[in-house]
Amino acid sequence: MAATATRSLRKSQFLQVLTQITVLEVNTDDTALRIHLLAFTLIPLIISCIMYAANGEDKIDYIDILLLCVSCFTNTGLSPIDISRTTAFQQALLEVQMLSGSIIVVSWIMAYVRMWASLF
Repeated sequence: MAATATRSLRKSQFLQVLTQITVLEVNTDDTALRIHLLAFTLIPLIISCIMYAANGEDKIDYIDILLLCVSCFTNTGLSPIDISRTTAFQQALLEVQMLSGSIIVVSWIMAYVRMWASLF
């Protein structure tokens, strides 16, 4: 009899905690998330347009350049073309993207944005 009372008490406590968890509102930092998503969307698009405009003698399709830029910014390493086909300026843009999209730089910038947003 005591075991059943203990089980029902545990069950009611569990249900009470469960309802408290689902009722709580989660306070997320929407500003930092929006900046993060915009950066990972717009920066590769902008740099891919610059890279496409800076095509050398060996013309590269825009879709290949776009995939290359997104891959460099996210540091995934996918390359649909031979990098030697690109000009030195295009390779410099790719290197800047790799550095600016690295996890260290992105984490640092997001921590700074959250710190700045918490001041207001």
